[in-house]
Amino acid sequence: MPEIVNVQGMSQLSNALKRLPLLIAKKALNGPVLTAAQSIRDLARVKAPMDTGRLRRAIVVKRISGPPEKAQYIIAVKHGISYMAVGKGKRNDDAYYWTFIEFGTATQPKRPFLRPSFEEMKRTCLDQIVAGIRLNIEDVALETSWHIGGNPAFSRSYDPGQRLGRVV
Repeated sequence: MPEIVNVQGMSQLSNALKRLPLLIAKKALNGPVLTAAQSIRDLARVKAPMDTGRLRRAIVVKRISGPPEKAQYIIAVKHGISYMAVGKGKRNDDAYYWTFIEFGTATQPKRPFLRPSFEEMKRTCLDQIVAGIRLNIEDVALETSWHIGGNPAFSRSYDPGQRLGRVV
């Protein structure tokens, strides 16, 4: 005669497993990638020529819209009509001239600041992203196991400060 076994918490486990890729993407991936992009931006601001400070202020990090499982950011320079300020007391953040500096002109030699910043930081940023993802995946795994329902078979008490052994 077949034996019927009733397992409690399977529906919660199934739901948690379905959510895990999205949780990992949102929590584990976005933070480290954003931090790495900000590191490149900060170095580019230091390397950018300083006259009025407009170019340095105009270097920003923007998230590229898309699915949450893709953490895509760009380091950009604000330029164009939407950043022009007209009127008393308004600050003009239009750094339209950044391409002249980065790539040069027929009469002006190039003084790149964006590309060298990326080249200098890419290895460091990659290491930061890998380390950040490792830490965040552990946190997401602990949070997910806690939200399954507190069943001792599936989880342990969750302490957000507690992390598994890791190499940093």
